[in-house]
Amino acid sequence: MSGFHKDVILKEDAPAQLFLSKHREFLHNYAKSQDSYEYVMSEWLRASGVYWCLTALELLDKNELSENDIFQFVMSCFNEEKGGFGASENHDPHLLYTLSCVQILAIIGRLDDLKTDKIVEFVVGLQQPDGSFFGDEWGEVDTRFTFCAFATLALIDRLSSCNLTTGVQFCSKMPKFRWSILAVFQVQSPMQGKYSAV
Repeated sequence: MSGFHKDVILKEDAPAQLFLSKHREFLHNYAKSQDSYEYVMSEWLRASGVYWCLTALELLDKNELSENDIFQFVMSCFNEEKGGFGASENHDPHLLYTLSCVQILAIIGRLDDLKTDKIVEFVVGLQQPDGSFFGDEWGEVDTRFTFCAFATLALIDRLSSCNLTTGVQFCSKMPKFRWSILAVFQVQSPMQGKYSAV
């Protein structure tokens, strides 16, 4: 059964304010503690984690991370041969991490350093005749990947390189029951699918 589960009970005397400095400290320490269990175990989503961390710090207006170190990390995730980015160094390229890496470079103002043609070739090469996108060479199809493809291409000003019409048609044909079934099996949340499709 899917639904919301209350897993935290806040005491009445819990602080009502947001401790911004504590959040900044946590994010900065996380980026520096590369020997921690959490850091090591999150390698499979590192590029997205860096994006989330960087975005949070930007929202807190307190990004003190080295932009050069961030750029070096992002480029270590780039697969020169295939043209996409993996979750971390030596990981297979995937649309999810390609979007995260392009978003990171957009935030730090380094989009001009991308090998745009290679990225476009990678992304467009994953689009299928029905408009859907594979996430990677292994062929999983999901509306999230269509979103990732469109967003990546839009950020590098190459959205017209893919077939937008069939991509939109693919998303609009996704039956509502599919999202319900996936939610039951906890494969993808209904809102995630709807957000990606919209």
